[in-house]
Amino acid sequence: MRTFFLSLTLSSISLIGMRVVDSHPSLANNPTTSRRAEPVLQEQAKSQGYQLSEPELDPQDSAREVYLYTVNYQDPNNSQWHNLCQPDGDNLAKAMLLSGEWDETGAHIDNERVTVACTSGVLAKCVRWGYQPWKTVQGLSLGDYHQTCTRMARADYCGNGISHTKDGTQIDIYDRLGIQKPEPQDNQEMIFEAAWGVDGAVLLARTRYPEGLAQLKKECLEKLTQIVSDNQSLSNEKAQLQAAEALIFNSSLLREP
Repeated sequence: MRTFFLSLTLSSISLIGMRVVDSHPSLANNPTTSRRAEPVLQEQAKSQGYQLSEPELDPQDSAREVYLYTVNYQDPNNSQWHNLCQPDGDNLAKAMLLSGEWDETGAHIDNERVTVACTSGVLAKCVRWGYQPWKTVQGLSLGDYHQTCTRMARADYCGNGISHTKDGTQIDIYDRLGIQKPEPQDNQEMIFEAAWGVDGAVLLARTRYPEGLAQLKKECLEKLTQIVSDNQSLSNEKAQLQAAEALIFNSSLLREP
């Protein structure tokens, strides 16, 4: 698996107050591929001061399911239109549409809204890494995997929406379903950091940056005492055995305090 470079933001807005429904069962909660609803999306976006471009297939999606949009907003000071999204690592400033919304703690709310998720933020990144929340793999919904991925990507250990990483940080991620696989540990500089669930870290060997631990003690001390591992040199295999409830795992570079 390739090393991922992170951004620390969700980079999204909750835009449209309706659920997009399509006759295909996998699209009922998947507005990013629901072309039939596009005229409604365009009209409601316009009513809220945004413009959606014609959709185009995500070049990273080999299944040809995910559509990307350019989303513009109008500057009230000069009436000029600007791209809502910042360029991502590939200089792509696009967005996808996802069902529901995410609150200030980073928790997903399954309601009748649609979230515009920029490719520079973790909501879209996690979809593009293979965790499409409308899909199932091995009989398991990827909804929880997508939610878990957003916690992991932002180093949201406490599950309270507070990030403990920095833009451009490199990590190696892997999961129980094999969607992402770890780099061989004898062939990389990264070591195990944490195991993750929908509410944040469930096993923590160390924080991504050394200064993060002191902040966690202020944010969620009770949880921290339950998840910190006595062994800061856990292998990938031992971490997966020790954290049976975890869905996603990650390794990162060891940084000196």
